[in-house]
Amino acid sequence: SSVRELEALLIKLGYQASAAALIDAMQEAGFCGKTDPEQLIDLSGIRMDMDDVCTLLHCLRNREGFTDAQMNDLRKAFQRNKSDDTERIPTSVLHKVLRWLGHCYTFDRAQQLIYEADPMGDQLDYTTFVKLVRKCRDFDRHAAVAAFHAADESRSGVLEPSEQLEALSTIDLAEFHHLPGPDEKDFTLERFLLRVSKYQEDRLLFLRKFYCFTVAEYETLRCHFNRSDKEGNGTLRRYELARLVETLFPHQSHMPEFRPILVKLLKEANADKSPATDLMALLAVTRKIKDESDVYHCSVYQKTLQSLNFSCREAAEFLSIYLPITEEGSRPVTCEDMLSLFIRSFEMTDGECQLLQAVFNEVLEEKGSGNMVNLGSRGEPGLDFLGFMLVMRRVIEVGVATIAN
Repeated sequence: SSVRELEALLIKLGYQASAAALIDAMQEAGFCGKTDPEQLIDLSGIRMDMDDVCTLLHCLRNREGFTDAQMNDLRKAFQRNKSDDTERIPTSVLHKVLRWLGHCYTFDRAQQLIYEADPMGDQLDYTTFVKLVRKCRDFDRHAAVAAFHAADESRSGVLEPSEQLEALSTIDLAEFHHLPGPDEKDFTLERFLLRVSKYQEDRLLFLRKFYCFTVAEYETLRCHFNRSDKEGNGTLRRYELARLVETLFPHQSHMPEFRPILVKLLKEANADKSPATDLMALLAVTRKIKDESDVYHCSVYQKTLQSLNFSCREAAEFLSIYLPITEEGSRPVTCEDMLSLFIRSFEMTDGECQLLQAVFNEVLEEKGSGNMVNLGSRGEPGLDFLGFMLVMRRVIEVGVATIAN
């Protein structure tokens, strides 16, 4: 037998563990030594009875399917971000931590995963933190599997090179894709997932080098920097940096409650008194602003959920509805989206449809100048997730369809 065969057996038993994690678990359990590289491929010399299998599974469960290196990263991330007076990490900083670990999500998707891991929406101990990251890893794997099947239009079970690129683009890994060799023309799901794992490692290196920005985000910031660099010398004057920050964060720049944070971070960026700044300095200050923005939005979400009398667990369930219909939160939810959602879920009368429209438009009018309203792809007004939650609360109160039951 081989590590791959053992890995396949464990998958059938419900354990999602990479070959590398499996090897580390076997070494921890004493089935192979750290200096036995030949046993990492061929397991024919290893005999395991039922007790041995249980021991191996125990080691895998304790490490949540992570490798030694990944566990070291988890411990490092937790220690860096935990509260000084407790062995817990605030949920408000988890967006930053997840990015450092290679999990790049929209704010709402990250919130859903956090809410699922921590129904109280407050702080996580180390064990719960590891479970959260495992949940993220499983989410990424499911996304990769879904991307493979979506690209495999012929349902042949293998991907041609162009289909591989399409699937990798779906999960934002196309930038790390290299042309396949002559013996790598067709990829099965197993080979595709192995390639995805390799590209995720490459992306992690890029993230940590460039302040946790993805390739696409880095290129966007680089383009903004170059347009602002009027002299073309690779630097921005301090006033140009301030203008660019306002361009990058128009919403935050005009929020009375967030602007002091923005001013403080710009002052910190100017602490060295140098007359100009380069691209890396822009990346650094932009990352700090994004991290502070995430912390701020976490507090807004928490206060809004409390005011609407929704639990974090309920918020996670509503996010599982909201995210698919808004393309991972990249666009607002419209009245048409809401009607379509309810009609698919309930037997709606014409009167109930009109009532739902009235509730939606009422919230739109109330929040017309606030943070909850945005424009959809066709210019139609729509609501962000908090606006969506407000609509759902009022829908429950008025009893549209049978949702109140």
